[in-house]
Amino acid sequence: MKVGEAAEPTRKQQFLEDGIDIELVTFSGTVYDKAKDGAPQAGIDVAIKGTGFLSTTDGEGHYLLGGVAPGDYTLVIWPTKGKPKEKKVTVPASPDDYDLII
Repeated sequence: MKVGEAAEPTRKQQFLEDGIDIELVTFSGTVYDKAKDGAPQAGIDVAIKGTGFLSTTDGEGHYLLGGVAPGDYTLVIWPTKGKPKEKKVTVPASPDDYDLII
C-alpha cells in the first residue's frame, strides 16, 4: 500500500503464549468537516488514544488503523484548526468503518 491509499479492512490472528488467540482488526473511515458542508478532510491525524496507533487522512479524507484487538477505545482527531476532539468507539471482532465528523 502506498502513502495516501486506503486499503480494505483485514483481519489477522495473534497467538498468545497461554494459548488464547486474539483477532486483530484493521478498521478505517472518513473524516468530514461539518463547518465545510460535510466535505471530506485531507491531512487530519486520527489516533487511538494511549496506543501509539496513528493515521493521517488521505486526499479523500480516509484513514486506516490496523492491528487493533477488539475492544473499547477513544479516537483522537486533530482538526487543522481548534482543539483535538475525542470519540469513543467499540472495535468489533470483524472489520468496520468509523466515519468521523469534526
